[in-house]
Amino acid sequence: MKMSLVTDAVRRDAFAKVRNCKKHAKDEAIIFKTVWQIIELANVARDGGLLALEEKIHERKEHDFISRLVREGLEQVIQGCDPDDVEELLTTMYWAKNPAGNKALAAYMMMRGICFIQAGVHPYVIEKILLAMLPQKYRGTCIRQLEDAMEEYRESVWQKEIQQYEDIVYSVQNEEIKKTLEQLNEILICLDARGIQRLLRDVYNDDLVYAMIGLPRKTRNVLVDNVSERLGKMMISDYVKKFWRFGEVYYTDDARVKDSAEKIMRTVCKLIEAGEVRRYEMKNV
Repeated sequence: MKMSLVTDAVRRDAFAKVRNCKKHAKDEAIIFKTVWQIIELANVARDGGLLALEEKIHERKEHDFISRLVREGLEQVIQGCDPDDVEELLTTMYWAKNPAGNKALAAYMMMRGICFIQAGVHPYVIEKILLAMLPQKYRGTCIRQLEDAMEEYRESVWQKEIQQYEDIVYSVQNEEIKKTLEQLNEILICLDARGIQRLLRDVYNDDLVYAMIGLPRKTRNVLVDNVSERLGKMMISDYVKKFWRFGEVYYTDDARVKDSAEKIMRTVCKLIEAGEVRRYEMKNV
């Protein structure tokens, strides 16, 4: 997302202030806390939508400036206010308070974080941008603390998502769509590992995730096992987030599943005809 002139003025002011202040352990704690809060909020929004942030607002009892930024900014985001209005509110609060030193950087980071969350930027991207903002004097300590916290957080989330992934059972009722998914499954189980890997290079992740819900668990696992560990985790995470809410499968758009399955079938058939994908016995395809 493009940075406006008003936000850029805040950025330059915050960077200048933090550059001229001395390093203190208390300041490191402020920076780390801010970065971690933004990442946590971004993950909450990604998992449950922007409305899920409302609970986080009520959890905050502090009355410091950063906490007020979070409450005011997120309330506007949840209410669906225009991004320009949210930016205007946050920058106005910044200049009215005119925070000093590291608090200025923390305030700027929180402002940008809220705007990134509203724009739907992926938490991983937000994390990288925030780390790039860190002054060299804080970077080492903060990154180590953040890596430890993120490792613990990701592991807990991953274990939860794995269980949800295994628990998702979706029964397609439409006979035409069911036949399409059966055909796709017959194709996929006849491809070797190299063929699966070649196919996945030409398939959009969204189409793959939507089609997966109509495939047997064994076939889904074959797809996940033939990508890198990181991409496999992302696929499972996207799968769970699209189809799992409040302890049950909530997705019912069979037409979207059928469309994705047909796209994948067209892609694999082209690769087979071009000789780029090896096949074994293929019947009724």
